[in-house]
Parts: sequence; C-alpha cells; structure tokens
Amino acid sequence: MLTKICRVCKEVKSLSAFGVDRSKKDNINTRCLVCHNKACRQTRQDIKVGKTVLHLRPVAIDKTKRWCTTCKDVKPLTEFSKANTRIDGYNDNCKSCNSLSYKKSAINLKQNNIALFKHKSCMRALKTDYGITEIEFQAIMNDQKGCCAICGIDFSELQRRADVDLCHITKQIRGLLCSDCNILLGKAKEDRNILFNAVTYLDSREYERAEKEA
Repeated sequence: MLTKICRVCKEVKSLSAFGVDRSKKDNINTRCLVCHNKACRQTRQDIKVGKTVLHLRPVAIDKTKRWCTTCKDVKPLTEFSKANTRIDGYNDNCKSCNSLSYKKSAINLKQNNIALFKHKSCMRALKTDYGITEIEFQAIMNDQKGCCAICGIDFSELQRRADVDLCHITKQIRGLLCSDCNILLGKAKEDRNILFNAVTYLDSREYERAEKEA
C-alpha cells in the first residue's frame, strides 16, 4: 500500500487519506484530508471574527476591466500592459504597480552595484598602492583580530575600511590602522621622539593635575 507523511500531523497515511493537488509533482496534497479540513474550518472562523482578512478575486464586471493582483483594484484594461504569456493577453499587475516595482528593483540594484564597485575599487587600490591581494589583506586583518593595531578599535564599527600602514623607507606593510591613528603617525612624521615626547607631556600634565587636586 502506498503511503505518504502528512506535513501537519506527521502521521504516515495511505494515499486515499490525501486530497488531489495538481500543483504538486505527485498531484497529491501535502496535508491529509483531516488536517486540510481542520485548517479550512479555522480559516473560515478567523475570517468570521475578523482575525484574518481574505482577499478574494472579484468577478470581472465586463471584459473591458481587470483585477490587479497587487493593489487589489478593478481597473480598465488600458491600465494593464499586454502580455502574450497570459490567457487574456494582459499582465496580472496594473501599470502603476509594475512601475513602482521596477523603481524599487532599480534602487536595490543600484545600491548593490555601488557597494560592489566600492569593494572592487578598494581591492584594486590594495594591489596598486601596496602590492597585496584581498586574501593577504584579510590575513593581516585576522592576525589583528579585526582591530586597529594602535588604539584597538574594531574596524566593523567604522564607516570605512582599515588603512594600510606602510613604512615609506622599507616599503614594507607594518599593519592596519584606523584613519585617526594613521593620521596621528603622519602628523608626527613617524618620528618616535615626537610620539615619545607627546606621551611624556601627557604624563607630566596628568601628574601636575593630580598634585593640585591633592
């Protein structure tokens, strides 16, 4: 005896316990008749108490009008684009809904293309300016655990990618920095004495302030 598992009650039942569904490959509903009838009764009850709103396709008033499947309005055929793949020769959606859908798709495509363009531009800059590939860049990022080598800020919190810190004498990559720390080194001319004096200065002023408060 051929059997099938109901997707609702999970019970194994004979095929005679299932209804016919031409949209399925085996032409058999995925729910048994008991579960199917129970779901239909629950839907009718929900509609009755106002819990569920049922959008029924209205009967066409005449052959000069059509029902839009998106906005649910009955409109003249002039509001629909022609479609040879449809039985009546018209699109299911009205021109207004189609136009809105195309605009949303265009915006999403543009945003995705902009993000892809920026990513590719960054990767080309890595190869041109620093001689490293995206894989090598990601390896350095993993070694630093995704954080700036100086201040330790997580690069995921920033609006731009990490800056590659390059030694201008040896031309070797020292690490990845946030833009603020990279600017700090540049303003200090990468001079250790200047940076050390800055630390000494801050320590001395902190010591003086602590003495005054004491």
